[in-house]
Amino acid sequence: MNCPQSPALMPCHGREALWNKRLKAEKRFGLRLEQPPYRLRMGHVWRSNIISLGLRLLGVYGWGVRNALELQMREETFCFPDLPDALRGFRILHISDPHFIRNDGRLAEIAAECVRGTEVDLCVLTGDYCWGHFGPQGFFSEPLGQILREIQSRHGVVGILGNHDTHEAADVLRDLGVKVLINDGCTLQHGDADLWIGGTDDPHKFLCASVALAMRDAPAEGFRLLLAHTPECAVRALDYEVDLYLCGHTHGGQVCLPGGRLIQVNARCDRAFGEGKWRLGTLQGFTTKGMGTTDVPVRFYCPPEIALLTLERQ
Repeated sequence: MNCPQSPALMPCHGREALWNKRLKAEKRFGLRLEQPPYRLRMGHVWRSNIISLGLRLLGVYGWGVRNALELQMREETFCFPDLPDALRGFRILHISDPHFIRNDGRLAEIAAECVRGTEVDLCVLTGDYCWGHFGPQGFFSEPLGQILREIQSRHGVVGILGNHDTHEAADVLRDLGVKVLINDGCTLQHGDADLWIGGTDDPHKFLCASVALAMRDAPAEGFRLLLAHTPECAVRALDYEVDLYLCGHTHGGQVCLPGGRLIQVNARCDRAFGEGKWRLGTLQGFTTKGMGTTDVPVRFYCPPEIALLTLERQ
């Protein structure tokens, strides 16, 4: 796979400017690496405590915690009228939002068992590797590595950053052998077909995503895949003839009404993009419910998932 370097290392003004914007934002938000892990702002603490107390009083807190560990493998098929023959049956394993917690390896163990022996053509990661925003993030190398070692991916693993990830996460991913794309892209050759993989930086918190840079060097012919942390770049993706858009961030609502009906999306997008398969003109997209949780470690009517996606011709 031919992947350019990330903006942290690459002397490209557009990417470098956005990377510097992220670094300044991390400093402005106080996301310093020397801070203790999982430190939250006081507003988050109060909100989490109030929600937890309410769930305990209702007697459903334990149920929600158990739900959050009932990880599923979700399988979806995407059909495209002009899909190259070589990409028919191409399998993508999509992992997002694990939100690992230090000294709690339960989710990693469950996920490793879930993916054990899975053979795919490509594995993609769409951000948010830690719970909380503060402190060193290197610890997620162990749980994520435990999962990735169980996956057999023909073309390796490609990943991006999310709104819970500091710049340090990019180096952790690289050390695990992940191709990190930050407003960048690369060409994957599968048989006689070209598959372009673009990856943006986070569009939700850091506001430094560029679909233009992620798709800038995409060949005129071939399939176009875009990885973004949230569905918030979907409209821009239309301008660059993206075929498939993969994202997470919303957790599928995390706490839903019976039947999986979303209460909130937690993203600047239409509710229709909050979970599962969706379409926007010629663009097909998928928003995974993700593996983990935030604020409160519970899920209701919204099981965590790892997604196995297959490309087919319509």
